[in-house]
Amino acid sequence: ISESGDENYFTRADKRENGKSYINRLQIFSAKLDGKKWENITPFKYNSEDYSIAHPWLSKDGNQLFFASDMPGGYGGMDIYVVQNKNGKWTQPQNLGPTINSPGNDIFPFVNDEGILFFSSNGHKGMGGLDVFYAEKFHDTTKTNANIVLVNIQNNSRLEIGHMLDAIIKENPKTIGIDIIFKDKKENIY
Repeated sequence: ISESGDENYFTRADKRENGKSYINRLQIFSAKLDGKKWENITPFKYNSEDYSIAHPWLSKDGNQLFFASDMPGGYGGMDIYVVQNKNGKWTQPQNLGPTINSPGNDIFPFVNDEGILFFSSNGHKGMGGLDVFYAEKFHDTTKTNANIVLVNIQNNSRLEIGHMLDAIIKENPKTIGIDIIFKDKKENIY
């Protein structure tokens, strides 16, 4: 959701018949708030029937849109990309490079005010499944960041993670749909 709260970017599944089965492709759409109703639902320029584009995150200034995609030319399953808003039009998607993107799936991007990119990955070394990582020194989206330091959130205490997630939510109180589950060594869910 935009900083002003009147524009929303979201993912929608596009289910298509493929013989006796179906193919689901994820696509990004935007909508404008008209009073209390979302109107003018518009497909993202780079949606395709051949690959998925999903999990959009719009920067506070509205000039960058981060997303995940399995479009050709990536490093793995789903990679993280960014487009720039130039004169009201989105530039070509730019892959964030092999430091961020792994041979697996790298999804759910979010960049905070300090320029730290948070994302989930099942391709970087972690505990398995979709671990949460953040990339320090992530400031210049116009080039591949060779000096990025990836940190697996598992190395931090639940208290630190809680403070970080609290800061994310406080940064954008319009954030909705965040599912947070912590699991300790005794298999208790918090």
